[in-house]
Amino acid sequence: MRADIKDGVIRRVVVGAYEFVATVPADKAGEVEKHFTALAELGVRFDIKRIDDAKIEKFIRELTDKQRRILEHFRDSDEVSMDDLRGDVGDLRGPIAGLNTKARREGLVGENEQALEPDVEKGVYRLNPKMRVVVERLVRGK
Repeated sequence: MRADIKDGVIRRVVVGAYEFVATVPADKAGEVEKHFTALAELGVRFDIKRIDDAKIEKFIRELTDKQRRILEHFRDSDEVSMDDLRGDVGDLRGPIAGLNTKARREGLVGENEQALEPDVEKGVYRLNPKMRVVVERLVRGK
């Protein structure tokens, strides 16, 4: 296992030919490795669907300014406060609905999935793990 660590956070885990996006504190690297090893010992094999770079680039190109700003909030975390997002972009319903529609259309998330999943009880939006690669590309592309 290889882990890419930035600012004290594991950003990417590579196990053999498979790459996983992560946002795990660096001090948990041993625990992450232990779990991957245990899965491998059980016979679990990973079949990761690679997302076509062209689809990611098209998705990013078609983002509105508000959608881009929303996704940038997920640069360092998989959960972002609804209040923080509202404070930055105002009304969230339209931009987030558009994000979800675009992500489904490009095959970045499944037909019954959302790019950003609301947790009203906690007052946060959660980034669908499949969208982490998109956020990383968006942030890196600036």
